[in-house]
Amino acid sequence: MYPNTVALARRLSRTVITYDIEHTGSKGEHRRITDFGAMLVTPAGDITSYASLVRPPKDTEFNPIVCRLTGIFPHTLQKAPGWEKVLTDFVLPNRDALWVGFSSRSSDTPLVYRESWLVGRELAPFTQLDLLRVGKPLAGGLAKRVEQMVPGFDTGGAHRAEKDALMTLALLEAQLPYISETEMRDQLQPPPSNSMRRGGRRDQQQKAARGDRPKMDVSQFLVPPGTKRHGLSWSDDEVLWLCRQFRGKKKAIEELAALIGRTAFAAACVLHKQHLIPAAERNRLNPRRT
Repeated sequence: MYPNTVALARRLSRTVITYDIEHTGSKGEHRRITDFGAMLVTPAGDITSYASLVRPPKDTEFNPIVCRLTGIFPHTLQKAPGWEKVLTDFVLPNRDALWVGFSSRSSDTPLVYRESWLVGRELAPFTQLDLLRVGKPLAGGLAKRVEQMVPGFDTGGAHRAEKDALMTLALLEAQLPYISETEMRDQLQPPPSNSMRRGGRRDQQQKAARGDRPKMDVSQFLVPPGTKRHGLSWSDDEVLWLCRQFRGKKKAIEELAALIGRTAFAAACVLHKQHLIPAAERNRLNPRRT
């Protein structure tokens, strides 16, 4: 099964992963992964799958249209793990694979990088292949292209990550004979270091999506003793710094909060939102707790 893909895995001497994600459909910081699915093809010809729903941080906004499309609603994810588990269980062990997606360079992969960055892990760029712009010219989305290339393939269940990952594998298998060596070489080379430059927060997020280490200006939030910054918005850098410091287990939450002029409860809320502490630990620092 999937002989072309197995041959590619053997030629590259690495596992080939076709993958897909679903997300909340919201914009900006509220666009978070809700579903992750992948198919793995090894050089030995073994084919396995991985799938997990993903619980976004509390108070993340969901686009109701996307919820109806995917069937994934906030209540669907109440018992799902956070992104950190998917990162630890699947992404990190397979970071040296060839990652294959559909429209993944501009959508799925940057969101995987960003989710990982927000929990304190900066990923180096994946070796990846985006099937949207290679191979035999086709029209339509993933399901339509699979129907054209693999007549009779069951495309039911689209817009769920595991099924879309399977369809991506079917499309890859059918398209491989049509993907030229030039297309393959151009796709597999690392992205330019100065590509997609933007300013401000978007620039930070896109640097993270490329795997670059963000240049953190700690002077924006590390403050002299006794300084209060209560009520101010949290920047991405400040959240990342707090998560890194907490994961290093060098200081207590109260000490870290004092360094950035925040209350211990505010810092605990951020750490809980990033799934680094349980609700009980956050509630312990709530000044209104009776």
